[in-house]
Amino acid sequence: MIAAVILVVATFFGFFVGSTATRMAMQGSESAMDEIRQIEDCGETPAQARSNGCRYDIMVQQWVPAACYDEEHSEMYLSTYNWKWYYDIDAKHEMPDEVMRRGEHQVAFMVDDYHRRHCAYVWEVSARALQQQKPMLDEWLSYKHVHHCNRILLSPPWNSTKHPTAVETHSGYGRCAPYQLWAKDMPE
Repeated sequence: MIAAVILVVATFFGFFVGSTATRMAMQGSESAMDEIRQIEDCGETPAQARSNGCRYDIMVQQWVPAACYDEEHSEMYLSTYNWKWYYDIDAKHEMPDEVMRRGEHQVAFMVDDYHRRHCAYVWEVSARALQQQKPMLDEWLSYKHVHHCNRILLSPPWNSTKHPTAVETHSGYGRCAPYQLWAKDMPE
């Protein structure tokens, strides 16, 4: 009889603890899923990016989710400087602006000054996003990218000749989320 009572109590206790643990795990899982859903991703192709509502931002050479695209700031940078895009590293075959804006190219080249302006642009849009509490691209918070831009901005100009030196860039696909989410797991 005592063994039967112990068995019933143990079964009840095991069920209660197990279901509580399961509920807690499910809540944690739901919370993690909510966070994952907050990350907007452009995919891996221009077609996927367009279907995900992303825009091509020339200043970061990436497809950017709408929530992270600062069109006003991007257009300000693009209109302030007389940018030229090229199909080749020798900067002999110019890429029309409308082709660059489509974001369908695999690689493009531009004069080395673009690289410095890109870094300044990224820092400005990052500060604006933080100030306005808007979502941010993971690359904007990446230590690798910050370190890379520091090297670019603090180094002497690469070009010691009077001829343009081209910078090679590849189109990318951004991920966008609130800063609080990135802060939990900062991009490298």
